Amino acid sequence: FITPKVHFAHKAQSYNTYSAVRNLPGVFEHLGKLFKGGDGKGKALLFMVLLVVLAVCGGILTTTLIVRSTARSYAWNVERSLEGLPA
Repeated sequence: FITPKVHFAHKAQSYNTYSAVRNLPGVFEHLGKLFKGGDGKGKALLFMVLLVVLAVCGGILTTTLIVRSTARSYAWNVERSLEGLPA
């Protein structure tokens, strides 16, 4: 059973994913045009895009480490709480 609120969240997520995939080729086309510019704007833009990519990768790494640490801590706490119980 899916509540209406959860169903709406799934619908919104699906729409956002579809929209991102649909618009991605256009984004790459526009970025390519900007990088081919003869002035210094292309290099500056490339630098900015690389910084954004690094920031996103750093966020993914941080999130992964937090989730793994929390899971490890939770498992340790559960194990300690079950030590005194009969098997």
